[in-house]
Order: sequence, then structure tokens, then C-alpha cells
Amino acid sequence: MIVKKRALDAAQRALLWRQLGALLRGGLPLPDALLALGRDAETAVLRRVIDSVRGSVEEGEPFSAALSLFPRDFGPEVIACVNAGERTGELAATVAMLADFSEKAHSMRLRAGMVLTYPIILWLFSLLMCGSLYGWIVPTAISVSESLTVKMPLFITVAIRALFVMNVVLLLSVLLALATILAYRMPGRLPWVRHAVDGVLLKIPIWGRYYRALILARVMRTLSILLRAGVPLHESLVVAGEAAGNTRVAEELRRASSTTRDGERATEALRSDGVFSPASLWALRVAEQRGDFEETLEGLSSYFEETAAIGAATFLTAAEPLAIAVVGLFSAATILALAAPTVHLYAVIP
Repeated sequence: MIVKKRALDAAQRALLWRQLGALLRGGLPLPDALLALGRDAETAVLRRVIDSVRGSVEEGEPFSAALSLFPRDFGPEVIACVNAGERTGELAATVAMLADFSEKAHSMRLRAGMVLTYPIILWLFSLLMCGSLYGWIVPTAISVSESLTVKMPLFITVAIRALFVMNVVLLLSVLLALATILAYRMPGRLPWVRHAVDGVLLKIPIWGRYYRALILARVMRTLSILLRAGVPLHESLVVAGEAAGNTRVAEELRRASSTTRDGERATEALRSDGVFSPASLWALRVAEQRGDFEETLEGLSSYFEETAAIGAATFLTAAEPLAIAVVGLFSAATILALAAPTVHLYAVIP
């Protein structure tokens, strides 16, 4: 029975691979290693996943097939790596590589979350504040002035109406963004939305550079793990495309896989106008000619991981004061919109 709902978080998966690799390198058979991990599991969910995988292994199923029961926890790149490790007899080394990959991916998520937390809270607070002011207080001030038959100056009326329109546009933009996110997370029902959004994400001026570095790090790290585990290049390209998390990149890597299967070089099918930069393509072509493709991929993946982390921190650090400035402008405009009618009422009413 395939479990579609994700059961483990990133930290649990990273720790699971690290502990399993240590036990396998110590000479413990796979079922016994899984039994030991299940007994020491900190949560009931983790214990249930390990026991389910161990039960399938003890029944004669390959380890990769047992992991495929949890596709949300163990993606296609993980299953392909484990399958290759089983075929080559290097399961312990493969699990150690997966542990390194999982730990680095989890570290990047933690750093991104730390930087994103403050801007998200700030924006949510500003939306709540501006929504309440524009939706309740400002219309109340207008209705009071109309009930007193006091005619507001044109510039005050225009300013208040403009702020109200801006608030409505902002609210609709937020709702549209939420709808797009929900559609993006359901690629089976609305694949065209994900395809369109993936293309936009690659072309956003500043954010796109960080995003491309993140995609490149993920693709090259996955390729390095798969190739070291003995997976053929054309299969590795397809799995790396699925692991990229971007449909445009997945399409490009599938084309490269077809080219490789026909006997040509994989790098000849990769375009420099997409996620792959000219410098990265040049490095891969040279590595493919020299025969040290795996080592070059590993080095480039580490480089792009650091580039993505630094780029994300720089972008979000710059976005933080920008967010404060925008919130300040909205707050100042709101205060003026509230103060102007009140001052005018005091001036005209004897």
C-alpha cells in the first residue's frame, strides 16, 4: 500500500539516513539495522515508517521497493540511488551519500526559513492593519462627514478613494497569489499553471538568480549521487530533472537524456538561456571530455549551494528594509487619510 501523505520531516529523513549509514558501515545487516532504528525512533510516525520498510525487506522486497511505499518521503532520486547501490553492492556508501545530501538540503531550508520569518510576519501584520483601517475606519470617517453635510475638498476625497482602491488591489493580489500557490501544488489537476509559474520563477530579475542557483545545486548534487552509485547517465538525467522541482528544467533534462541515449553528449542538449548558465555548461562540457564528470558535478553542486544560500540571504536581507519602508508608507498614507477629514471637520464646523 502506497502512502501518499508525507510522514517524515526533513530533519527526520536526514537523521534516518545518517544513522542507517553508520549501522551498515558497521557490518550490521539491513533488516537488523532497520530493527535497531525502529526501536530507537523518537516518534511513533518515524517508528511506523521504519517498521513498514523493514517488514517489506524481510518479506523479500528490495530496499528501494520498500522505500517506494512512501513516495512523498523518499523521492525518485532517493529510490534510484538506493536501487543502484543494491545493484552495485555499495548500499552503505550510497546511504552515506544520501545522508550528506539530506543534511545539506535541510540546512539550506533552515537558513531560508530564518531569513524569511521576519518579512512574512511583517507583511501579515501590515496587511491586517491596512485592511482594518481602509475597510472600517476610513469609510466611517467619510460617512460621518457626509452625515454632517460637510463637503470634503477634492484632494482629500481623491486621496481616500485612491487608498481604498489600492487596498482592494492589494487584497486581490494576495488572494490571486494564494490561488496560484494552491494550483501550483496540484500539478496533476492544473499542470499548465505549474509550467507557467516555473518559467516565470526562472526569469524574475533578482530572485531568479538565486532560484537558478538552487535548482542547479539540486540537479548537480542528484546527478553526482546517482552517477557515483552506478546509475546510467540517461537515467540519472531524468531522475535529476524530477528532483529539480521545476517542470521547465525537467523537460530540458529529458531532452538531454534522449540525446545521451542516442550516443551524443548530454551537454549538447542543454541550453544556456534556461537554468544552466554558460559557465556551468562550459565546465560540464570540459568535464565530459576529460572523463571526471562526477567530480566536477560534486564541486559545482557545492559551489551553487553556497551561491544559493548567500544569494537568498542577500536578497531577503535587502527585502527586509524595503518591506519596512513600504509598510511605513502605507501607515503614513493611512494616518493622513484619517487625519485630513478630521482636521477639515474641525476647521469648518463652528
